[in-house]
Amino acid sequence: LRRLREDEVASPDTNAYSKLIGEFINDATRLVEDSWDWSQLRRTLYFNTVVDQRYYPLTDLNFQYKTISVIDNTNQVIYDVNTQENFLADIFTEGTGVSDTTGQPSYYANTGYDTNAEFPEIAFYPLPDAVYRIRMTVVDRSDEYTLGTDVIKAPSLPIVQFAQAMAVEERGETGGTTSATLMGLARSTLSDAIAMDVARFPTETIWREV
Repeated sequence: LRRLREDEVASPDTNAYSKLIGEFINDATRLVEDSWDWSQLRRTLYFNTVVDQRYYPLTDLNFQYKTISVIDNTNQVIYDVNTQENFLADIFTEGTGVSDTTGQPSYYANTGYDTNAEFPEIAFYPLPDAVYRIRMTVVDRSDEYTLGTDVIKAPSLPIVQFAQAMAVEERGETGGTTSATLMGLARSTLSDAIAMDVARFPTETIWREV
């Protein structure tokens, strides 16, 4: 709002215009967060398998998360990811009168959402035969911001610049700077921010044949 020469507010729902700017902030946040797997959004979560339980809802994750790794901490094993098609084929074969294969899981699969369509869900194969400590490293993208006290996790400068460019495009002017100029500045800032963060994970941008 300050960049648009408007009065600052404590909460995005203060007036109609601040609500609109809040929408632009959320749009800009989605654009920036989806551009790269930011280090600020990466985190590790832990849970235990349950004997004879195949499916596990990830109750602490945003639906736009990305899995980086799934590790069995108990046995120090990195689980491979398999396709849902292969996973369903494996458990379908077991459903033809053969008991479920149990044991230490060898892979996991993303299977969509739980029965209430509330939380993302993963499954393990074979069916766990014991309690295994699972460590997941994920990119957990943000929920929509609604409060003035919400904290932006991704780099904030490109988010502010994109939101400003969207606001200028909507109303048509701001101190002689066009929305196209502001959008170009935002893209340049985003590119620089990605380049600096990519340097922390150099192997993730190198393609190798395996």
